[in-house]
Amino acid sequence: MRVKNDTEALATLERYLERNPTPPNAAEAAFWRGVMLSDAGDTNEAGRMFQKTLDLNPSAELNAKTRIRLGMLLQEMEKPDEALAVFAKLCESGDATLLPDEQLVWMIRQARHAENLEVLLLTGRAMMAKTREPITRELGAFATAQVLRTQQKLADAVDVLLPVLENASVSLDAAEASLAAGDMLLELKRDEEAMKGYAKGASIAASVDRSDLQAFGWKGMARVHERTENWEEAARLFMGVAVLYDEPLLSAECLARASNAFNKAGDSKAADQAREELKQRYPDSEWNRAQVRP
Repeated sequence: MRVKNDTEALATLERYLERNPTPPNAAEAAFWRGVMLSDAGDTNEAGRMFQKTLDLNPSAELNAKTRIRLGMLLQEMEKPDEALAVFAKLCESGDATLLPDEQLVWMIRQARHAENLEVLLLTGRAMMAKTREPITRELGAFATAQVLRTQQKLADAVDVLLPVLENASVSLDAAEASLAAGDMLLELKRDEEAMKGYAKGASIAASVDRSDLQAFGWKGMARVHERTENWEEAARLFMGVAVLYDEPLLSAECLARASNAFNKAGDSKAADQAREELKQRYPDSEWNRAQVRP
């Protein structure tokens, strides 16, 4: 059926639907009427037609096309939660192949905003399809791992992340994902891999001008050295964070851990200096009050 964006075409389709409410091609007719109404700016009526199309049990292909049109229409009507629910049905049914990459990226952002982990996981897995662009697959892996981490499935989360991070983009998302991988690998006691994750996260963070994330990468590397009892290197990295970054929670912890590492390394003078700096810079810190020995 050829689409004509004019009153005559709309009227013809309306008469057809009135005479044939349930023939095999009624769903297609309703869909094209929705398209023409949408193009004409009648969003409410277009939405009703798209919903009618879905109610008529269309073919899988037409169902997917209709949901995409309806979802985009709901976006235009500033109903993001409803749009997300419509698009999510495609991911749930395995029919997300027709969704453009940019639409899936929008879904990731909206699902995070709505704290909808179920949809975030569905969308993330859909984005990881081999037919998608590399950056889309990367973002999908990050989202999938985020949900798996929330579910305490750490081994599964890092299995998703590590292959992608080998050739990750230089981006804020990649920096955060690398640091998250480091945290999970450290918890899983996979120290060598954790060190690589933190180092990569710190490197990417520096490239995207995010010194705060770079500091967390250095702290993570120091934590690995701490656990493997490489005290001198742990102390050096902890002090590096404390000297270069004045962030109360992070710097106070690093000064306390640096003091402990210096002690373990046999450098009591440096340990005392780090402890005194902690006392002077962050007197109200829990790390100072407790005189923590990690």
